[in-house]
Amino acid sequence: HVFMDEMSPQYFSEHALKNHGRLFYHSGSLESLPQEENLLLSGFLEDKNNYDQIKASVEKYGGRETEIKFLQDNLIPQSEDMFKSPLNMIYVSYEPEYRFAFSVFNNIDLFDSFIKSPDKGFYSIPYSYKPEQRASTHVHRDNFNPDFFLKLKSHNTILVVEIKAEADSRPKNKAKFRDGKEHFLALNQKLEEKDKGWRYFFYFLSPEDIPEFFQAVREGRYHNWKSSLMHELA
Repeated sequence: HVFMDEMSPQYFSEHALKNHGRLFYHSGSLESLPQEENLLLSGFLEDKNNYDQIKASVEKYGGRETEIKFLQDNLIPQSEDMFKSPLNMIYVSYEPEYRFAFSVFNNIDLFDSFIKSPDKGFYSIPYSYKPEQRASTHVHRDNFNPDFFLKLKSHNTILVVEIKAEADSRPKNKAKFRDGKEHFLALNQKLEEKDKGWRYFFYFLSPEDIPEFFQAVREGRYHNWKSSLMHELA
């Protein structure tokens, strides 16, 4: 069993947020933060709301707008009624995860709830693979956390999504896809035996797959749908 209240808090640095990280938040997000984090994020959001004045001040003293551009690009507000997640905020690293999370909010009518999984812990799936070095016979064993869990609206169905860069079909990802499929196949069999009525579907997506994925979900074709990356990994 995996319970939301057992999920470890997710942390990210100020440096990451100013560079490649993106933060989705709503009007009530700040209320749940400890004082230090609340003050830091409140300051960022206040500067975001007064961006033109901050920009003028930075440039007046010889700075560049690129130093504060993260306020506009990396802090992304969402209405509270669209924030269908038990998490108070959604933080994503790098462009592929951002594009998927952005698409989730744009298609939020399809889901009752969703979460962005932390990088470690919570729901870990074991996998094994041989490193890419030539002539290597050593089998490496590790765990990975799928990036997103989405509950379909009015269905006892969970869509589990791992996001990767374009055409990232390295042996490590092939092993994650292979062992992840086996994991959810076994889980669905156990759920069926116990007549629980819940089902899990597992996907590997690259950014180019994202529009078609949501179209497949909207049209009810998600059961057997495969992304271009999944075809490569198979």
